[in-house]
Amino acid sequence: MPFPKDTNRTFIKKAITKWGNYYDYSLVQYVNSRTPIVIICKKHQQEFEQTPKAHFSAKHHCCKLCYQEVAGSYQNEWRLRNKPASLDKFTRLRESIFLDI
Repeated sequence: MPFPKDTNRTFIKKAITKWGNYYDYSLVQYVNSRTPIVIICKKHQQEFEQTPKAHFSAKHHCCKLCYQEVAGSYQNEWRLRNKPASLDKFTRLRESIFLDI
């Protein structure tokens, strides 16, 4: 027996269950899991297209501005955490190369 296909209503219900009230699904026209749909990010009031399959993925569910905020915060946190160690390694390397000449 084949699985029942998603419809607009079932897709929106699944999406709200997964992501809560972060997105507006009023422009969604669900066809299948590989056909892009239009979703609205409520935080940035920005429309973005993505496949339903990608929307349920933990990596790619958000709009570009949300992604930049998240990715940027991780990069900044990593830089702050690793800057002293990297700087120390570079300083020792520089001193060993240029002072031995």
